[in-house]
Amino acid sequence: MAGRIDPLYIPKVAGVVGWDGTNFHALKCNTAGNLRIDALLGSGDQLFSYQESLLHLTKTTVTGANGHADTTAVPVGEIWHVTHVCGVDWTKATTAHVYRLTRGGETYVFHDITQAFAIGARHTLQCDLYMDPGDVLQVWFTGANNADVAWIYAFGSIMSTA
Repeated sequence: MAGRIDPLYIPKVAGVVGWDGTNFHALKCNTAGNLRIDALLGSGDQLFSYQESLLHLTKTTVTGANGHADTTAVPVGEIWHVTHVCGVDWTKATTAHVYRLTRGGETYVFHDITQAFAIGARHTLQCDLYMDPGDVLQVWFTGANNADVAWIYAFGSIMSTA
């Protein structure tokens, strides 16, 4: 097997070796000097790395009754790891907040809470959500009116796929 190192006779190496549970293997770079490690993930998954903190706020005006606030779409080259989502209607008391993820034309409800929310009362949801490029988070406000001012916050980490 190419790159295989006999575990009984580990040579003194000037480079790095990896252990797959059975054998040691020399780690190799391409001609550009880049190292790619697929063996850790298997099935062609891609690694992504921390880029910066996600501190996202969208301020919007609700259109129509029971309207919503949306985040911007996740940009190409990024993955958002969302740990907290918060919604607030600054104009009118509401009776429910519904948290949704829109991906590829499909919408998925991942949390809803029915209770009396006073004007300006925030509801913060702790979650563990990975968002792909193009994904959008929404908070729908039951009881909101046309032209209400609503905000959606998303907190977590922005990961880079590049």
